[in-house]
Amino acid sequence: MKTKIIIALLLVVFLGYCGVEINKSGVVESLQNSHRLAISLASEVANHSDKSNVVDLTQKQQPLQKSQLDLTGLSAKTEASRVVTLGSIDKDSNFPFELDITNNGAAIEYARLRDFSSRTNKKEPLVVLSPVDDYDGSRKLSLASSRLTFIDQAKSAPLGKLGWQIGDKKVANDGSESVELRATLFTDKVGNVVEIVKTFRVVPNQDYIECDIKCENLSSDQLNLSFDLQSPVGFAKEAVRSDGRKTTVAYEYKGEIESDRFGLVNLRKYKIGSINGDKKSYEKMVFDRPLDSKVIWASTANKYFGAILWLQPGEITAETLLVDRGEYYDSKLRKGFDAKNQPKTDGSENIGFTMQLYGVHLSAGESKTYNFNMYLGPKEKGIFEDNPIYNKLGFIQAIDFRMCLGNLFRPLSFWILGFMKILHVVIPNYGLVIIVLVLIVRALLHPLTKKGQVSMMNMSKLAPKMEALKAKYANNKPELNRRMMELYRENGASPMLGILPMLIQMPIWVALYSAIYASIDLRGAEFLPVWITDLSSPDALFHFKAFTIPLLGIQIDSFNLLPVLLGVAMYLQQKMMPSASASTTSNPQMAQQQKIMQIMMPIMMFVFLYKAPSGLNLYIMSSVFGGVIEQKIIRKHLKEKQELESIGKIPVTKKTGGKAKKKKAKPLYKNGM
Repeated sequence: MKTKIIIALLLVVFLGYCGVEINKSGVVESLQNSHRLAISLASEVANHSDKSNVVDLTQKQQPLQKSQLDLTGLSAKTEASRVVTLGSIDKDSNFPFELDITNNGAAIEYARLRDFSSRTNKKEPLVVLSPVDDYDGSRKLSLASSRLTFIDQAKSAPLGKLGWQIGDKKVANDGSESVELRATLFTDKVGNVVEIVKTFRVVPNQDYIECDIKCENLSSDQLNLSFDLQSPVGFAKEAVRSDGRKTTVAYEYKGEIESDRFGLVNLRKYKIGSINGDKKSYEKMVFDRPLDSKVIWASTANKYFGAILWLQPGEITAETLLVDRGEYYDSKLRKGFDAKNQPKTDGSENIGFTMQLYGVHLSAGESKTYNFNMYLGPKEKGIFEDNPIYNKLGFIQAIDFRMCLGNLFRPLSFWILGFMKILHVVIPNYGLVIIVLVLIVRALLHPLTKKGQVSMMNMSKLAPKMEALKAKYANNKPELNRRMMELYRENGASPMLGILPMLIQMPIWVALYSAIYASIDLRGAEFLPVWITDLSSPDALFHFKAFTIPLLGIQIDSFNLLPVLLGVAMYLQQKMMPSASASTTSNPQMAQQQKIMQIMMPIMMFVFLYKAPSGLNLYIMSSVFGGVIEQKIIRKHLKEKQELESIGKIPVTKKTGGKAKKKKAKPLYKNGM
């Protein structure tokens, strides 16, 4: 009975951990939203339309003195479209990326990484940021100054549609390159009112982009402003099956940096609901953070790459940096979509947010400059820890292991990633690294596995005696439990020994799985020159016309060999696995069910892992084949033990003190004969 209680407690604790992590992942939404920050941004109040000039900012801090400036007929000069390129993707260049800066909204139109290539064509550089079209016809560009709001007058200027005045590229003595964009707003009655000067700068060997925004009051009255900055957009889908794109906000609360995130699937569901008039669905897009917390940074990312936007520390004084909700963009989105029967992602959709600096108070003739920065590149622990700024701001929280249990065991997953890098120095092939890593873990855990398997075999052998005890003490449960525990002790068997190794190994296997899933080193990594050429993609030997598996909705368009081998390995392992239950052996119906599961489990794993990345399948297949080899070793041990018993040795039990003893030989004749 005590054993059952211990097992139950372990399972409750384990499931409790899972529940906490699932709740963090956003699968389970809290019913209490009273502590959430829900501030209407200008773009949301206007329902994505720049025709509205009414902005609801009643929840925000109001300036001490209200401006009386008449903004009737507010206008700005516009220029034709023009693009200036900063940085370089030349292999001999010291720049990590190349940016196309457009004067349409003063934004980044395209961003390409120097050291990474496209999945479809390895000769082409990877485009990480690109324009995104929304359902209302608007075009989203990374770091665009989408809107300038005059708080006192409750009016906003759509700077995102303005063709800013753009200068030529400037190259400084240190090799840095920059371009300046300018927007001057005026009225016929007042003259020049305010000027926004935006400067993009890239520095050699620096993996973040500098974006300085200068606001200058050109009028004779005080101005109370708020301006919006569009998040980085245009990240493509990198995950093979599920979409790994996420938007994250990090905030400081009680001296600690915490974060909350939304995935593309959730944002799509909430957006469809909000378009169809579901207010609650719209509210669910709000990031979950306490009202008295302070936004530190926000990011958009896919499985491997991210763009993290932050304001220089110490520059937020009376002003407030706001990121209140995740956003979903899709040119094909329209009213009437059923949130419960959502359209499949087809690449037209994207996610993001709006970063807003509220409460920029400028006296007549005063100017203020805000230094925004944006990291752009791979999501790597080493990069985020080695840079003091990134480490202090907690950029490592942008790395997502996707699985709820993966995030639970983050430290172990990071340790495994580091160990894989060390192995790669000795074994310059990540496919072999995965196999060696699995075998190392299997070898380390072998004593536990062996003990568990021996216990399960002993439990199976005790089936007849267990059934006899149940029949004899059917009406006396306390005595039955006492007799069963006594039987376990006499034969060195325990139900706990069969389950404990599995519970101990589970965190390690989950951490291994998560680490391999998140490792950018596997992207484009080759295992075999002909067969597995990219460990982050399925091992397609050849392609054919796509078809969809009924009910499951899984689309198949290639023959993948690894899942087939994985299914075979799992079947062999299931066949060799001893029964852990005594009742299974004596109950024909349960035995038949076990046989069915031995067949169904490999088939289910084959189907669900058919389109998984080959690195993951290689890891699972190596683990399963390692388990088969381990089973053979354990069975050999048990066979040797049985042979020793058959030649006259007493089996090892607690009563023998853990040592095998030979039976005393009978004398040929008795004394006195």
